[in-house]
Amino acid sequence: MRTSGVTGIPVTHRHALHVAQLPSHHPHPSDRILIAQAQLDGLTILTAARKFDRYAVPVQWTDRSVGSRRGR
Repeated sequence: MRTSGVTGIPVTHRHALHVAQLPSHHPHPSDRILIAQAQLDGLTILTAARKFDRYAVPVQWTDRSVGSRRGR
């Protein structure tokens, strides 16, 4: 992460509390934390997964083959 300039985002108590308020469109806990962080901190989720469609969160869609180990 350091060489790419990407930094981690800590999960705060505020994020955890917000997860409980999200509609249960998707049950995966780590995805729900990402959604809460994006909503509360004004972030955009970078993904190829359409499961974020049902949440009020900005998404930048990527090609599924980018970064994939399949076919290598």
